[in-house]
Amino acid sequence: MFRNVALIDFRSFQLGAPAFLTIILMPLTSSISMGLAFGFVAHIVATTAAGRAREFHPVMWFVGAFSILEIVLAAVD
Repeated sequence: MFRNVALIDFRSFQLGAPAFLTIILMPLTSSISMGLAFGFVAHIVATTAAGRAREFHPVMWFVGAFSILEIVLAAVD
């Protein structure tokens, strides 16, 4: 599985930061779903900051909203 990490362009903030957060937060939070949630949110934030938010499919906004909901609910718990 980590063989594919070498294919990620970490020089690009838009692609590298969300991938890095996802990879790091999965073991740190002991939750695959929490790592993915942070990765989805980071991807949306990084792409929007780069001015490319129109490239997202509406489903990605839906997934991002549920990811934020999961993060908030986990923080309350």
